[in-house]
Amino acid sequence: MAQKKKQPVIDQQEQDSSITDYMVIRSRRRRRTMSLRIDHQGKVVIRAPAHTPKRDIESFFEQSRGWVARKLAERRTIQSRC
Repeated sequence: MAQKKKQPVIDQQEQDSSITDYMVIRSRRRRRTMSLRIDHQGKVVIRAPAHTPKRDIESFFEQSRGWVARKLAERRTIQSRC
């Protein structure tokens, strides 16, 4: 019998308006670390283990805020050239 693929839990957080917002995807699999990326639409996505406390995710985002701001600025520069 085929196993059903479990869908990740998604939380959306409103943060500082200069960085817009971010989406948290909580993995039910064996994820042990958090990761942050900017998707093709320019939205910030954080992947985290299922039982990671909200304060840890917020802290991770705060530590990455500078990187996110630089990458979003680079993206705007590239898009303005096109």
